[in-house]
Amino acid sequence: MIILDKRYRWQVLLKLGGLAILFALELATGPASGLEPALLAQLRIPRARAAARVGAALAGAGACYQQVFRNPLASPDLLGVAPGAALGAALAIVAGLPSALVQASAFAGAMLAG
Repeated sequence: MIILDKRYRWQVLLKLGGLAILFALELATGPASGLEPALLAQLRIPRARAAARVGAALAGAGACYQQVFRNPLASPDLLGVAPGAALGAALAIVAGLPSALVQASAFAGAMLAG
């Protein structure tokens, strides 16, 4: 048996009560119509997968960045790469370049700063 501290008991009870209310509402309203599963399958799940992939790519890039500099606290902000990218993007925006060139100039600014 898990013994919880008094302050956590109320939090657990409130969360379980909320889940019970949501479950009861789901039972009362019946099964989902044809639109909700389609939205879930065609919009939500692909976006969640894309977000997970982007997060994994950013985590890998951060780990590589820390290994290159052999510093566990290394980040683009500390080493000047992020301000270089911001400067490149700002110059491209002021020049009125299209968004693809804004991204390219941000990348070039980051490379020049790093």
